[in-house]
Amino acid sequence: MTDDPSSSEPRPPLLAVDSTKLRPCPECGERQWLEGLTYRRCAHCGFRDGPSPQEILGQREEAL
Repeated sequence: MTDDPSSSEPRPPLLAVDSTKLRPCPECGERQWLEGLTYRRCAHCGFRDGPSPQEILGQREEAL
């Protein structure tokens, strides 16, 4: 999963987290993560382990 760089909506900031306590990235094996509101993103390869807030809102709107 990757973020859509063409999105014009503002994104919440990603914060660096203590990587020694987290599992390694399934794609590259590194442990340096940036944490968002609903997901973590690998600082090395960009792998994302969950949906972004924009994707969640989009799914919610589609369900209505």
